[in-house]
Amino acid sequence: MIAHKYNVTALTHRKFLPGGLPVKTIAGSILEPESYKAVARDAEVILHLAGLSHSDIPKQYDDVNTEGTRCLLGVCAPTAFFVYLSTRCAHPDGGDYALSKLRAEQAVMSSGLRYAVVRPAEVYGTKEGEGIDRLIQLALRYRVVLDFRQHGAAAYAPISADEVVCFLVEAVEHQRRDKAVYTLCAENSWTANDICRELTRFRRRRHFVLPISIRWLEVLLKMRIPMPFKRDQIARLTVPKSNDLSAARMDYGFNPRPFTEYLHTLS
Repeated sequence: MIAHKYNVTALTHRKFLPGGLPVKTIAGSILEPESYKAVARDAEVILHLAGLSHSDIPKQYDDVNTEGTRCLLGVCAPTAFFVYLSTRCAHPDGGDYALSKLRAEQAVMSSGLRYAVVRPAEVYGTKEGEGIDRLIQLALRYRVVLDFRQHGAAAYAPISADEVVCFLVEAVEHQRRDKAVYTLCAENSWTANDICRELTRFRRRRHFVLPISIRWLEVLLKMRIPMPFKRDQIARLTVPKSNDLSAARMDYGFNPRPFTEYLHTLS
């Protein structure tokens, strides 16, 4: 958006933006609307990217993701266009995080504002070393792909961080519809077996699949045995998810990059 010459004001909490950017910043919390009310009321477009994705305390998801969104909606101008970055796993059965994002979506949709809700799938290329990136890093290092299973293998439809950013810019700039929900994901779903085959083929070294029972992971978590992830992250693996790209394709010509291309750059 900077390249498109918008006047941008960013609400920052803890993290600081890189220096030299033509962006005005204000420090505050999304839960404290007084800290940003004046700016929000003058904004033509609100791009809501704030969110909490990892916590051991379920209430924190609701406080930040749901109530924070309601706070922001409460101070927007009635003519504002509201772009909300949600998740493809927003679902009542997807755990506390997914439920908080679903409730936030519902708040946006019932606000009376014009809006675009953007639901990306698993995002790679963030340099955070989490999620699908972490899965691939482990596979590259140990030649083992973790296969989380519950009534079948978990499936992914990964999308690059760059594609998500570009889509958000397009949604802000062109506003094709007043009220829309967009799913961003790969054309095809990928299981651990699919990833293993692709890495074996292009790296010319055999890789292996390690089945992991989600049921047993849940048991271990209930026993408070330390794990490298949060409890509700397991629910996100198995919750039903949409692969319907039609709205994103129709309105913005969205055409996801094949996940194979990303894997090949790592091989």
